[in-house]
This record gives sequence, structure tokens and C-alpha cells, in this order.
Amino acid sequence: SPDRATLYAGLANELVALDARTLRPRWRERLSTPSDPRADRWGGVRVAAYTSIAVSPDGRLLFLAPASEGDPSAAGTGRIAVLDAATRDLRAALGPFAASWKGLTVATDDA
Repeated sequence: SPDRATLYAGLANELVALDARTLRPRWRERLSTPSDPRADRWGGVRVAAYTSIAVSPDGRLLFLAPASEGDPSAAGTGRIAVLDAATRDLRAALGPFAASWKGLTVATDDA
């Protein structure tokens, strides 16, 4: 997180927010898996987040990839899920993206 108080990690099919000082979990959220897509949790979007997690500069949003909408094996279904960092509710599903995930960076155009 921008205030360096929280570390976000994808661990064992969970998104975990860790206290950066103690490494104790602040919260856990189960992520989508092939056997448990959890699409109902995020309005039809499957959020796996096993390759990329980024935090907005103000710390209010989490950007998670991969995510998918519709048939995950079909072309054009790749998304980046944007979650509210406090509630973990879906704010947006950006895409479609067809590229392989190498990481995410969130930047602003503030000078």
C-alpha cells in the first residue's frame, strides 16, 4: 500500500492483506478457481489474481489479474479486476485483454 502499512499477496487461492510490520493477515478473500469460480461474488467476473496485484496511488483500489468474464477459455474474456481495497467489492472489469500477464503498474499523470 502507498502508506507501506499493508502488503497484498495472492496465497493459496486467496487474496491476503498482510500487516507489513508483523506479516499477520488483516483480511483474506477467497479467489476464483476452476472448481470454485466465485463469479457471483463479483457480478459474473472471475477474479484469480495469481499473476498480478497492483494498488492505486491513493491505496483505495486493487488491480488484479488475471480475471475473466464469460467463458474463461474463449478469446476476448481476459480482464483486469478493479476491487475496492476496503470492501473488496468489484468496481470495474477492464478489458478485454489478450496479452499474457507479466505484472501490472498503476501510474498517474500527476507532475
